[in-house]
Amino acid sequence: MAGSFGNPRFLSFIRGSALIREDKDRRIHVTVPAWAYRVTAPLIPRRGLDLFQRVVLGLCEAGVRTPDRVSELTGLHVRLCAYVIDTAKRDGLLDRGGEPTERGRAAMRTGSTDEDTEWAVRYVFYDPVTGDLWPRTAERLPDVHVVHREADHVVIDLGTAGRPATVRGLRMWMDDESPKAPNPEQIMEVVRRDRLARINASSQEFARKHHLDALQDVEEEQAAYAGRVATGEPLAELSRVALIGEPEPVEILGVIETAGPDLPGEGWIAHDPFGLTANAMFGRLVEHWAAGRPELAERLDRLFRRRGEAVGADLKGATKRARAQAEAELVMEFGAKVRGDAGVLSKLIDLRTALYDGETDQALRMAVWASFSLFEELFHRLAIAYPMPARHAEPLRTRAAQRASGRRRRHPNGGPEPLWAPQVARETIRKAAERIGAFEVPYTVVSTGSDALGELAGEPKPPDGTKIGVLIAAALISAEARDDHPLRRMVARRSDVLFGCDQLRQMRNGQLHRLGKRSVAEDLKWCKELGEQAASELLELPLTS
Repeated sequence: MAGSFGNPRFLSFIRGSALIREDKDRRIHVTVPAWAYRVTAPLIPRRGLDLFQRVVLGLCEAGVRTPDRVSELTGLHVRLCAYVIDTAKRDGLLDRGGEPTERGRAAMRTGSTDEDTEWAVRYVFYDPVTGDLWPRTAERLPDVHVVHREADHVVIDLGTAGRPATVRGLRMWMDDESPKAPNPEQIMEVVRRDRLARINASSQEFARKHHLDALQDVEEEQAAYAGRVATGEPLAELSRVALIGEPEPVEILGVIETAGPDLPGEGWIAHDPFGLTANAMFGRLVEHWAAGRPELAERLDRLFRRRGEAVGADLKGATKRARAQAEAELVMEFGAKVRGDAGVLSKLIDLRTALYDGETDQALRMAVWASFSLFEELFHRLAIAYPMPARHAEPLRTRAAQRASGRRRRHPNGGPEPLWAPQVARETIRKAAERIGAFEVPYTVVSTGSDALGELAGEPKPPDGTKIGVLIAAALISAEARDDHPLRRMVARRSDVLFGCDQLRQMRNGQLHRLGKRSVAEDLKWCKELGEQAASELLELPLTS
């Protein structure tokens, strides 16, 4: 355990950050064991000029030296121009007045700053678990005040005088094996990666502050360094890398925090213990430690659950906002009357929010369900508001009553007397459809038998469980006799509306997955058009109890 690590120094590179605040439900503090080596390390300078530098240096040479004029001529944001000019002055490419120096003019000719390597004393950190160096360096070791220390945890005060801020950090395991001294190549690579990480962090911070895209100079620098190695260019710097003294055992405070709802991964973020961005190496170590440390594993599970709660709350909030937006759009399109029919409004909102979800199968299933539900409600109400005419309803009702009582009239030749035999029902439905212009009628409608129609005839409302095919057949028979029947308007607007309704039924029941080779976006649009056509007629019909 950490206690076998001797008497380490406890460090924190994130002092003053909001991450140090104790929050058991959102944040875990751990101490990361490492060996700190003091080394002489090269601060490898940038060798290539980026595009922004080349443009700005060229304009400064031409006499355009103020950020606003450079911005006007290039179209770049004035703050970005100011940043590039200030950086060029700091790097010695421009003098205080903005005129290119000798070094700046040489850089424009060659495209390279061609600086000499600077040297400094730095600390690098050896990880005893992986045997690798952390991809970070430090000028000094920032000690923290230890309030209490046990074998498995430590209490650290990160506050200031009069304002204590204590955190409890779980101490991770550490083997007693002696560390393996890093070689010069490893140190050079760590210094390079540390510099790139700091450039990235600085660029991102500047971009966030001024609402700009981050400067893309890191890849160029990586390519320049890799090119030197790939071409076999001798790196004279290696001979000057040296270790100073013996390594020191240290434990570095690290923070693991609940991830945001939209971030992929394990549900938590392992922040860089050295104060930069998220650190992949730290994340892998956390997973390694959790496998043998139940307390850490339990705390990570708690972060994951907290993240799930946040996702749920975020989803509920997003759903509520989406439904409110959908309702506002529907009121604009259908008028205030849509709010007077809660059932129709709810289904229309479901249909509209399905379109918000994007081109997914889940969105299509929701749209199909909502659209078909509108048709079910429409034909249910039509059966009540526009019953079948008496000349059809009476024989149907009589047949139904006879079948219910078991009595059947018979032909003179001894056979049963047919009242609306199945073929009569099919012909009646087919002719009614043709007369109102519905030339595409599903088989489930045409094949409706007289017995099913008889159960509907003369009733004040359709019996529970009446299939939509029966309701459509009754609506066709009624529409043939009434010029004001809503089904006539629907067929006039869209001749395949009944066939479309049946396709919705098949899709809802899983009998039909998609419509031919159409995209999900096309199917969603099709659902919307059908459902909203049904809704427009529904809103003109009286509500049913």
